[in-house]
Amino acid sequence: MIDSMDIGPMDRRITLYQPSTSTDATFGQFNTTYTAVGTIWAGRSFGKGSDKYVADQETTQSKYEYWIRYSSTVAGIDHTWIVVDGNVNYQIVNVQGDKRRGYFKIQCIDTDINILGTN
Repeated sequence: MIDSMDIGPMDRRITLYQPSTSTDATFGQFNTTYTAVGTIWAGRSFGKGSDKYVADQETTQSKYEYWIRYSSTVAGIDHTWIVVDGNVNYQIVNVQGDKRRGYFKIQCIDTDINILGTN
């Protein structure tokens, strides 16, 4: 178990978005909207990317790891949240760390979820 870790420089400003789901009163469809939880400092490292074929076309998926400090603002972070770094949206796939350790390690992949019209 890792109790403390050099998480590197936190030199990026990212915004975290939390989803909320509502039901359309007319048709009963689910609508997901995203609300900004906060803009915070983070460190970023590149993970391994992958290539795969979808509908006979090669697609590339980039993976990143972000390190953020624990705060009450991000205490409920999970895989449903979105990270926006610059004008790129990333889907969170895994969150490690906790309040006791003082940080979260967030593993992300690029996503086509377009929450701000930025992709």
